[in-house]
Amino acid sequence: MVAQKEKSGIFIGLNKGHVVSTRPVRTKPSRRKGKLSHRVKFVRDVIREVAGFAPYERRVMELLKNSKDKRARKLAKKRLGTFVRAKRKVEELSNIIAETRLSLFGLVFQKKNLALRFLYGNFATSFAAI
Repeated sequence: MVAQKEKSGIFIGLNKGHVVSTRPVRTKPSRRKGKLSHRVKFVRDVIREVAGFAPYERRVMELLKNSKDKRARKLAKKRLGTFVRAKRKVEELSNIIAETRLSLFGLVFQKKNLALRFLYGNFATSFAAI
């Protein structure tokens, strides 16, 4: 949009027109289209937790686990319609797989840590008694 010059107050010429003060333009609600709100994110998370994954999503995740990324994208494209949506879905599912791996690794590490503390803790107390 081109910045307009101030009106001159004269009814003829390049800057013709009545002199008025410019009002600030408010942002339209359409400008925030696509921005994820807290409520929508919460609702989507609850639905994902309750309903789980769709059958095609489980199949895509299985393909990703077996490192068949191209096949996973092709399957997602066939189910979702466009390649951009498919890439977004595959990225989302691969992030979910990574999160579950990290959380499982964290649980295993915690259990192993507790077991080691238990073993060495008992060992240290019994050794100190000698």
